Amino acid sequence: MIIFSSRKLEHTLAVGGLSSWAKVKYIIVPAVVASLCSVPYIIGPKYAEDQRPMLNILVSVLCVIASAFLTYFGIKKCYLTNESVDKSAFFERICILSMPPLAKLTVAFLPASIIALIFMTHLKDSHPLLHKRFPMVLSVAGPVITWFYYTMVDRSLRRFGALIQSKERTDS
Repeated sequence: MIIFSSRKLEHTLAVGGLSSWAKVKYIIVPAVVASLCSVPYIIGPKYAEDQRPMLNILVSVLCVIASAFLTYFGIKKCYLTNESVDKSAFFERICILSMPPLAKLTVAFLPASIIALIFMTHLKDSHPLLHKRFPMVLSVAGPVITWFYYTMVDRSLRRFGALIQSKERTDS
């Protein structure tokens, strides 16, 4: 399984070098990684019942809405990119070509998230208000990561399209 190299994966897919089972793995791995995304919420600050700050709730809701819009438009952009290539196998391609961006963003943001959680834990006693507001800052990471993710997948689809088109020209 090609995890980090977008270009190598694009080439392998373009030349038909992935078996059906290998393609399924590119669906399974991101699904498992996505299921782990709720972990930071388990570790976050605890509030007395009905005492979560309204500003935190508002920022979280706005970030979820922003992430939803970015997801919609990101997938639409990827779909249009695929349509400009050859209008085929969109679902398969987006699932497979999503793996390297997901791996890269996970490697980049997982350590940053752990450091942020450690920082937040240390703020509990020295700066209790900042400790309670820190989740707002982390909420903003959602839309930022979503934007990076779909930008990277779209670029990968564009490069893949160029490979497909150059392969068609050489086959003719």
